[in-house]
Amino acid sequence: MFPWIYLALLIPFHYALYKLFIKAGQPGWAALVPIYNAWIVQKKICKKPWWWIFFLLMPGINLVMFGCICYNLARAFGKYTSKELFSAVVFFPYFFVKIAHDKNTVFVPKDKRPVRKKSVAREWGEAFVFAVIAATFIKGYVVEPYQIPTSSMEDDLMVGDFLLVTKVNYGLKLPQTPLTFPFTHNNFYDLPGPIWPFAKSYSNAWKLPLIKLPALESIDHNEIVVFNFPANDTTIQNLQLHAHNYYVIVAQEASAMYYKDQKKHSWDFYTAIARKSVLAEMPIVCHPVDKRNNYIKRCVGLPGDLLEVRLGDLYINDQLQVKPKKSSKTYKIIFKDNVNQNSLLKLWNMNVSPEDMTWQDVDSLGRLRASEIVSPQTTTMLAQTPHYFKLTDEQLNKVKSYSYVQSVTLDIDSPKVWSYAVYPNHPKVPWNKDNFGPLTIPKKGWTVELNEINFILYKRVIEAYEGHQAVWKGGQALIDGKVATSYTFQQHYYFMMGDNRHGSADSRFWGFVPHDHIVGKALIVVASTNTTGVKKFPNNIRWNRFFKIVN
Repeated sequence: MFPWIYLALLIPFHYALYKLFIKAGQPGWAALVPIYNAWIVQKKICKKPWWWIFFLLMPGINLVMFGCICYNLARAFGKYTSKELFSAVVFFPYFFVKIAHDKNTVFVPKDKRPVRKKSVAREWGEAFVFAVIAATFIKGYVVEPYQIPTSSMEDDLMVGDFLLVTKVNYGLKLPQTPLTFPFTHNNFYDLPGPIWPFAKSYSNAWKLPLIKLPALESIDHNEIVVFNFPANDTTIQNLQLHAHNYYVIVAQEASAMYYKDQKKHSWDFYTAIARKSVLAEMPIVCHPVDKRNNYIKRCVGLPGDLLEVRLGDLYINDQLQVKPKKSSKTYKIIFKDNVNQNSLLKLWNMNVSPEDMTWQDVDSLGRLRASEIVSPQTTTMLAQTPHYFKLTDEQLNKVKSYSYVQSVTLDIDSPKVWSYAVYPNHPKVPWNKDNFGPLTIPKKGWTVELNEINFILYKRVIEAYEGHQAVWKGGQALIDGKVATSYTFQQHYYFMMGDNRHGSADSRFWGFVPHDHIVGKALIVVASTNTTGVKKFPNNIRWNRFFKIVN
């Protein structure tokens, strides 16, 4: 619907510009040339700085600047009353069509336009517009505030942390989708009001090519990076499943059919059926790169690295990697009969996040399947029943020391046990979250042989991120319909993981992060509140995390 509204507004507006350009002594055809027509309006007709037109390319700012241009354009043709100027901004296409056909409307040179004395309301209005433009520019092109929503990066980044992310260090990405509602990313979730929160807040009617400015530095191992979530190219638009990975849901349905049918057909056969089923039952939205949700993880693998996870330990180029100091894993804990409410409060006060506490198992994505989360209000907890906690090494040592703990064992997936939720979501690659790889991370210019396994590993990269059609047919790869024995990658890719290894939906589940998805580098935690405890504001403020450098 949005593109049609866009056309309904701009077609009459450009028709009006054609007429008004002639009235102002400018060539009418120039009104139909994008960018050039804005330059003429600003410099020749309104007599304003021509470089203002660059703001028209900036999401959010462009809508505010467009309103300013309409305001000044109306004054250039003798419309000075508050009613006329309001109509020029709010009802711009039809207002300008009306005055374009009005024989009494003539172009007024700048030196003959009345100078209006600024009222208090106008001064405040101009200050507000400037603040909106400045804030949107800084947020979009310099640094952006970001709130940590999950415990996947604890304890380096905790739920409730507010941090600043610089967008220039790894190369600023210029917008590809300029028509965006101010102060939104891809929907209206963050804005108050009755608008459906997952309605798109942007239009695909105007798209620009990807332009990434030169980087000040390159991404290094173990740096914390913000990026556009690659799997968010396809999103389920409802309140229950919007945070879930569409591709995992498809793989889950395909897996159920695959084993129920005793593998009579190929995996691709069942995947195609599952995809049709999901699309028929659920509303789907496809986001362009710059409108995919922002994720934050630690970059553990760089282009060209050989990555492997063995029994939960990470290896890069066959070298065991040192775990982040406060990384966590899932442990199965058996309590003795003397466990009680006060015992649970010890765990709570030990800064174990509520979403990391459950007496049921966790699924392959690290999400809870528990029907109840441990909290101070919990009155009983059955002893001798396995309970699962995500703990750091420090927390693990404390738990082992408690008298009411009978046993603590690492809960880890066995090798060669396939998880449908783990990339590349194919039974011929039997990986799981604790046993993953070896996998070579694609590097720009690297050529890979396309045997069946390699094709499975890199098919999504070739199709989704590099824009080719890739099919395995008759024992050979077809790229854009032509037989291919190898493929050369067109950009760098990265592998991201959360410090909370058993509570992080990261590259193990959805694959590589392309270079054109990189957004910025995490800099500093500017504020933090504990949103998971029993304390309320302001007692839940974590003063010790203010202005903490991210590393």
